[in-house]
Parts: sequence; structure tokens; C-alpha cells
Amino acid sequence: MKREINFRGKDIETGEWVYGYLVDIQSDRAIIYSHEPVGVPHAVTLESVGQYTELKDKNGKKIFEDDIMQFQCIPDAPRYRAAVEYGKKVEGCCNYQGVWIVDFHHSPNEICMLHVYYASSTVIGNIHDNPELLNQENKN
Repeated sequence: MKREINFRGKDIETGEWVYGYLVDIQSDRAIIYSHEPVGVPHAVTLESVGQYTELKDKNGKKIFEDDIMQFQCIPDAPRYRAAVEYGKKVEGCCNYQGVWIVDFHHSPNEICMLHVYYASSTVIGNIHDNPELLNQENKN
């Protein structure tokens, strides 16, 4: 079984996204060796580090942890937005630990497994560059 291990993080100096291998985590930063150019180390902000989920949205865009997804389950239904997270335990509900989930922050009880919705979803941003997208009303 071959998995694509890929991380991203925001370069501390440039603020640009770097994609590659996570090689070190320190108290205030992480080090990612980039894919392009190959093997160049980049210090990235620790809070921006996110792992590739091995899934792509309906347009073929890779889905990373902390991406904001827009979902529309059936035509003419409302569109919903949610952030991608790695699983967690939801008090009084379910244990999603060990799986990628989407967390609808407007409704605390609305958490779903990402693999159910990814093929009909679109990456519209991420929580680091576009946090306001989670605060906007869902649109028809």
C-alpha cells in the first residue's frame, strides 16, 4: 500500500505556503523539506502545519487539514461550509478519533466523516488565510 505523505505550512519569513515532508517540530515552529525545490528546509509556523488527507475535492484539488470545504449534498439544497480536522471525541456523541472529519462550527453537533462528502465538495479556502469564510452565512 502506497500512501502520499504530504504536509504544508506557512513559511515564517515569506508567509508563503510550503508543501513537503514534515521533519521536525519545535516549540514555536516546524521544519518542512519542500517538494519544489526538492529538499530545501523551510521554517514554518507551527499552527499552520496541516497534513494531506489523501482525498481530493470534486475539482481534483488536494484536501489538507484546516481547509474550509463547501458542501452541497443534493442539487438546489443549501451549501454548507466546514473545516477539515483530524478526528476528535465529541462529548455525548461519537468518537471520531483516527479519521478525517469536517466540523460545521456553526452547529456543535454537526460533525461528519470527510470521506462521505469529499467527492461532492469544493475547497474554498483555509482557516489561516480565510477564517471569515466560516463566519459567513450558508448560501443557496
